[in-house]
Amino acid sequence: MNQLQNFIFNGNEFRTILKDNQPWFIAKDVCDILGINNVSLAVNGRERINKEGQKYWSGGLDDDEKLMLTVSISGQNREILFVNEYGLYNLILKSHKPEAKQFKRWVTHEVIPSIRKTGYYSIKKLDSYMIDDPIERAKRWIEEQEEKRAIEQKLQIAAPKAEMYDVALSADNAQTMSIVAKTLGFGRNKLFSFLRDQGVLRHNNEPYQEFIDRGYFRIRQVPISRSSGTQNKPQTLVTAKGMDYIAKLLKKHGLLKKAL
Repeated sequence: MNQLQNFIFNGNEFRTILKDNQPWFIAKDVCDILGINNVSLAVNGRERINKEGQKYWSGGLDDDEKLMLTVSISGQNREILFVNEYGLYNLILKSHKPEAKQFKRWVTHEVIPSIRKTGYYSIKKLDSYMIDDPIERAKRWIEEQEEKRAIEQKLQIAAPKAEMYDVALSADNAQTMSIVAKTLGFGRNKLFSFLRDQGVLRHNNEPYQEFIDRGYFRIRQVPISRSSGTQNKPQTLVTAKGMDYIAKLLKKHGLLKKAL
């Protein structure tokens, strides 16, 4: 059974678990904090039909950004919808609340580094004051200060790693479609739809082979954690050459709002 950790943000409950050393967050808690009323629509999107009559889901998070897990809440086992870091950040992008930026900073700078590096949120209370012998108390105080500094150093190292979503560069210098859309000042789902209409992407948002051959896209396999185990899912990455191509395509149709 997965063990929940509870945090509070501006009086709102924010529950998370650590699964396979990765933090996952209850989607409803995230949406409540961000003022998103329809959790299912925000996370799962809605079913649509393309020009070829094929069904696909649009408007939600990618499969590798969400997960149903069984957790114990109030003594009962329940199936709860969770989102991972990337899913969390994509939900933040959907929010119009001014607190969204503050919430993101709190999660990336405090919560995620803490649960990932130390296993708990706050630094534990010092217990040196409970020791009667002054010499032993002094030794314990020194140990506690060293422990505290070690934890703080870990948090400082971890925070920039959590912020890697803002650049989200892969090892081969290709970017996720979410980051490409954000860079171009375009909605991610609108960009997917536009590229499908232009015959660049298939209905499953993977590029046609000719555009991979041109060096515009790459495909990588992303592990997805499910209750039944881990599966790989193909993810479309955009190269620098591909971003330039997409930008020119948007500009050609008068849709590019943000200059590169």
